[in-house]
Amino acid sequence: MTGAVSDSGSGQIGTYVFPLGSTTITFTNTDTSENTTTDVMLVEVIDNVIPGISNLPLDINATTDSGVCTAVVNWLEPLATDNCSATITQTSGLVSGSQFPIGETVITYEAIDTSGNTLSDSFSVFVEDIENPVIEDMPSETVLDTEPGSCFASFGWPEPTADDNCSIASFNQIAGPSNGSQFSLGSTEITYQAIDTSGNVTTESFTVTVNDTEPPIISDVGNLTENLVGGCDFSIPDYTSLTSVSDNCGVASLVQTPSVGTVISGHNTTQEITLTVTDNSGNTNSISFVVTLKGANIYYADTDGDGYGDINNTIEDCELPPGYSDNASDCDDTNENIHPNATEIACNGIDENCNGMDDDDNVIPVCITKDITVVLDENSGQATITASDVDNGSYDNCGIDTMTVSPDIFDSSNLGENDVILTITDVNGNVTTCQATVTVEDSTLDIGNSEIDDVSIATPLTKYSASI
Repeated sequence: MTGAVSDSGSGQIGTYVFPLGSTTITFTNTDTSENTTTDVMLVEVIDNVIPGISNLPLDINATTDSGVCTAVVNWLEPLATDNCSATITQTSGLVSGSQFPIGETVITYEAIDTSGNTLSDSFSVFVEDIENPVIEDMPSETVLDTEPGSCFASFGWPEPTADDNCSIASFNQIAGPSNGSQFSLGSTEITYQAIDTSGNVTTESFTVTVNDTEPPIISDVGNLTENLVGGCDFSIPDYTSLTSVSDNCGVASLVQTPSVGTVISGHNTTQEITLTVTDNSGNTNSISFVVTLKGANIYYADTDGDGYGDINNTIEDCELPPGYSDNASDCDDTNENIHPNATEIACNGIDENCNGMDDDDNVIPVCITKDITVVLDENSGQATITASDVDNGSYDNCGIDTMTVSPDIFDSSNLGENDVILTITDVNGNVTTCQATVTVEDSTLDIGNSEIDDVSIATPLTKYSASI
């Protein structure tokens, strides 16, 4: 047997696999005498198996991409399967990675094998718009004051607009007074609603708040004088009837401070009275006036509490008030240790007893001197001394202010002993003087050695002097 295969034998020779298409089989029959005969058979293999499609996506659900009315959808391409061989082609719908519109898009693939057998299969891409519309240029929260003299405020605003990734079906104001209306006191909500063609809804609101900031009106009351009768106390009456009040949104209360019945006392005492009106929104307005009480007696401020008052700080009253005195002879009302009956302390610079003298120091300084010897300068022919040269410890109970000596310059006309006066002045102006001896010698005097027998130097004589 020859053809697609070669074989020999008797009976059924075998089972063979034939390729697609026509195959000629030649059979040769040989007998024992080697005589042969042949015959031919045609084997035709036909492919009628329909190809398959694998990995075809299931239906895909997607939502629109942000800001647009489409969705980019991707999938893995399906494959064709067949007993022989086949190819696959997308025959309908948008290709993977395309922008798909809202709704359903059918994607169809067809597989065809080499024998022309075909298979088609499909899946759907569903795109849904779930993006809410956008309301643009929505007014912000608005706070208004009432119009002068009125209890409302008029308000108009630029109308907002609506936008959507697909399209807007409707856009309306659904709550609140219309644009440009008069808004009453308090808060009012204005609401807008946008609906797109997919039924997505956006609702936004803003609030218009009207405040009453206008204060109430209250008329002035002039200052008053109240005469004290039968004592120093005075009970404050109701003064609210002296004024009139009004307000654009209504008056809530009128209050007097201090309250009616408050007791004040004292001649020439002044008390500020305040009338406060409050409207229904809590705005207030006040006026004040002064009530003056009239009495008779004069008293002097005793700030330091020493029982003596300051003549330059007085009040008129109907009785002696705390902190005052009927004695006006204090010379320092800030120090309780200074008054006419205080003990004077010497040498402190303070007039404790108010007699006009700081210390009452009448003690003169003690003047103590010593005798000195000076030599005339060989060039100028003079000698000069200071008070400290002849002072020998002078002192004063309150302290020495100045010391001077006179004369203090000597020349050849003063050779020998000279009397000088030391003058001491203390810090309170007390003055005393005392005397010292200044011996003047000439430095040019020529004494030979033969004329000097002995030289003795005596300690300077100390002199004391004091006047009482």
